Amino acid sequence: MSSEFKSALNKSLTSIWNVVDEIPGTTSAHQDFVIVVNGVWLWFKVRLYLDKAYLKDGQSLKEYHCWQHANKHGAMEQVKWIKGLLQRYPFDLFVAIKSPLTNLEYYLHVVQYPDDCKENPGPYLKRGDHVQISRKGGLYHHAGVFLGNDRVIHIYDDNSKHCARAREDSWKNFVGVCDDGSTSWFRSDVSVIIYRLRIRTPDEIVSAAREMASESYGRGKYNFVLKNCQHFASFCCTGIEMSTDVHRPFETFISVLNYPTHYNYRKFGP
Repeated sequence: MSSEFKSALNKSLTSIWNVVDEIPGTTSAHQDFVIVVNGVWLWFKVRLYLDKAYLKDGQSLKEYHCWQHANKHGAMEQVKWIKGLLQRYPFDLFVAIKSPLTNLEYYLHVVQYPDDCKENPGPYLKRGDHVQISRKGGLYHHAGVFLGNDRVIHIYDDNSKHCARAREDSWKNFVGVCDDGSTSWFRSDVSVIIYRLRIRTPDEIVSAAREMASESYGRGKYNFVLKNCQHFASFCCTGIEMSTDVHRPFETFISVLNYPTHYNYRKFGP
C-alpha cells in the first residue's frame, strides 16, 4: 500500500464511526484496496476504498461502494465475496453493482494537465492511460490509448470519417500540435480518464488497443454518437463501450436504455 493511499484512506475514515475491521488486498489488475467494516449498534456497513492513479498527498478517497447488513456475520460474508471478485474478476464486480441510475462519476474521474503536456507528455502520462484532448473549445473530446514513447492508438482517418478506424499514431498528431508549437483547435486541453475500479493492467490495455487496431476496429461503423473514439478507448480499458461526451448530458436516460447490455467484455493477448 502506497503512503499516498494510506494517507488518503486515513483522512477518509475520520468521519466513519466505530470501525470494526480494515481488510487490505490487491486486485488481479494490481490495484490496492481496503474493505472497511464499521458498526452502529446492530447495523453494520461494508465500504470499499480503492487506490487511485495520480493520487496526491492530502487527497481524501471517495468510497467506491457501500453495503449494509443487520449483523456482523453477514457483513463479513460480504467482505469475502467482494475480496474474491476483486482478486479474480474485478469486471464482475464492476458490472454487478451497476445501476441504471448510476452516473459516470461512480466509475471514473478526470485529471486535466497543463498545456506543456501537449508537447511533452512524458512527465505526465503513463502507458495504458485513457487520454483525451478537448476540441472546439471543449464542445467535445477526442480520445485514445497512450502507448508511451509519444505514441497513441486512436480512431481517425485523414480523409473521411467513414474510413476511420483504430490506428497507431504519433502523440503530436493526436493532439494536433503544429510545427510552431501551437494547436489548431481553440482551447484544447489534455486530460486522462481515471477508472476508479481498474479492470485491466496497463499492459493489458495496450495489448487490447493493439489487437483492436490490427482488427481495424471501427472501420465503416464510425458514428459520432454511438461508436466513436471514446467508445474505443473505454472498451480497451474496461471491456465496456462508454462515451463520456454522450453520457454526461443524458447519463440517466442513456444508462436506462442501455442497461444491462452496454458491455461486451473480451480477453486480449495470450
